[in-house]
Amino acid sequence: MSGLIFSQYFWPENFKINELVSEFSKKFDIEVLTSLPNYPKGEIFTQFKKNRKKYNKFNQIKIYRVPQISRGSGSKIRIFLNYLSFIFFSFIKILLLKKKYKFIFIFAPSPIISVIPAILLSKIINCKVYIWVLDLWPEVLKDLKIIRSPFILSIIDKVSMFVYKNSDKIFVQSESFKKIINKKLMKKNIKKKIITIYSWSDKLVGIKKNTKNIKKKTVFLFMGNIGQSQNLFLLVDSVRRIEKFKYNKFEFNLVGSGRMQENLRKYIHEKKLQSIIKLYKFKKLKELKNIINSSDVLYLSLIEGKFINSTIPAKFQTYLSIGKPILASIDGEVKNFIKKSKCGLVSSPKDSNDLKINIEKFLNMNNKNLKRLGDNSLKLSRNTFNKNLIIKKIIREIRN
Repeated sequence: MSGLIFSQYFWPENFKINELVSEFSKKFDIEVLTSLPNYPKGEIFTQFKKNRKKYNKFNQIKIYRVPQISRGSGSKIRIFLNYLSFIFFSFIKILLLKKKYKFIFIFAPSPIISVIPAILLSKIINCKVYIWVLDLWPEVLKDLKIIRSPFILSIIDKVSMFVYKNSDKIFVQSESFKKIINKKLMKKNIKKKIITIYSWSDKLVGIKKNTKNIKKKTVFLFMGNIGQSQNLFLLVDSVRRIEKFKYNKFEFNLVGSGRMQENLRKYIHEKKLQSIIKLYKFKKLKELKNIINSSDVLYLSLIEGKFINSTIPAKFQTYLSIGKPILASIDGEVKNFIKKSKCGLVSSPKDSNDLKINIEKFLNMNNKNLKRLGDNSLKLSRNTFNKNLIIKKIIREIRN
């Protein structure tokens, strides 16, 4: 059965769709329509520019690449142009595609408006459409206050409804997503099959499970994007609440980059916590392994917001696979997972005092209890976020 994978992001960028395509190729005759790799730094990858032909195939799978304006520094205007250019050139490309596919699989992390060309192609060639929705638009935009205009939000909502209406099956990354989208569709008397498909855990080679570092202090680790939605200023406020005589008992290592990195750095210095909360840029895998292995607890946070907390950040699955306890400042489905599986401690994303209390609980926790929480993380990872089981479920739904 022939299929087209439609995704703005693809190899050599690092997204789950890469692994999914590898597995799809074993069951289906597929091709990929994507763009030029520039995520997350916002510049077209140097190796790609040096040898574009090398990236025209992925494991013998043909790739159609359309031009786009790169994300650049990540300003709102530049990102809007990035989305718009991908949509425009994708429209042109689909009109030139001569092959007829039995299905189109859309990978839709963000924004959902970028998938409209794939919907149009499905109408032209009369094929099935399956979409994997990883972000709720416009709800997340509203939560993050990226767009405040009710008029613009209503337009994006109409586009989202158009995409859902014209998809044969909708894959979502959480049960919360499923309820929200289903409620929206039911209001319009639209019935669609919505299937919960969790993102799977990343496999990190060389990570030691459940290890207690040899330092006398407890080491907390955050990895990933440092942006508005990560709510890391709350962490600073929580650490400030801890009595100073305890400062020699712990440290936080924040590894990553993003739009709020410099503002966060200034805030940490302003509060004179730079010896406790340390910021590092993205590390190479070898260095990252050392940092992970020397950490005791992994930190996860999201800002307050009904819709943004309906997501399950990919970081959560990665943390679970490492097999260490999780300290979280988050609501929604992730909060429920942590409490039910007993793999860590969790507090509200608007309560710095509760986060402070949980930090102190970890400072007083012995190795036996740390190991128990870490074991529960691994158990949740293997039972619920298992890559093989998840991909088999997607393939089964497409074949059916």
